[in-house]
Amino acid sequence: MNLKKFFKLPLILAFASGASFLTSCSFLERIIENVIGDEEETTHNTYEVKPNYPNVDEISTFKELLPITDKEVYITSGISEKDKEATLKSYNATSINDYSEIKEYKRKNTSKSQYYLEYKDKHTNVIFRDFSYHVDEQGKRRYLLGKRGLVILAQEFKRKIPFGSEIYDFNSVNINDFEVINDKANGLYIPLSKKMYINGSTYAEKNFSIYEIIGGMMPTIFHEYMHHW
Repeated sequence: MNLKKFFKLPLILAFASGASFLTSCSFLERIIENVIGDEEETTHNTYEVKPNYPNVDEISTFKELLPITDKEVYITSGISEKDKEATLKSYNATSINDYSEIKEYKRKNTSKSQYYLEYKDKHTNVIFRDFSYHVDEQGKRRYLLGKRGLVILAQEFKRKIPFGSEIYDFNSVNINDFEVINDKANGLYIPLSKKMYINGSTYAEKNFSIYEIIGGMMPTIFHEYMHHW
């Protein structure tokens, strides 16, 4: 073992034990490995990139967006049917009329050229981002969820994650932002920025449907959101 790394270990462990600004299921393990492990470049490629893999946005229709019902969210008892309908309408509202309205952005001031798609939910104001994990031979960027997947993720978040007024102090859910999260953690929540990071590389290039991918990530999203409560 490198002696320099060995003497750095107690200091880093002390820092990790008091790191209230960062929460991750495997944060401590990642720090230890970086101190006493082999010096090698980490990678998030837990998948085999396939040639001519279909674009997740080739099928674009809002018809597959399953509506949230009054059995799936808490609605105050005693309100009128009109108010109940208005509440459900708010839950099911989207901030766009067509998937093409979702824009692709390039992150600035980073060591790598990072592109991502961004969608802001109309009901919660939570931002959902999907970062490109690969560029194919034709120069096309591949996304785990894509434009329609981001809208579906926002919908399923409202359906599956219990939330109250604290949701309006929550910033974003970021999928595959490997400038922040790597393959050593499934999820990460940073209280200072109120941002959640999810590693979805396990589901890439596996021919899973959008709902299967989101269903696989949802337990991690639920767990990380608990840190925001």
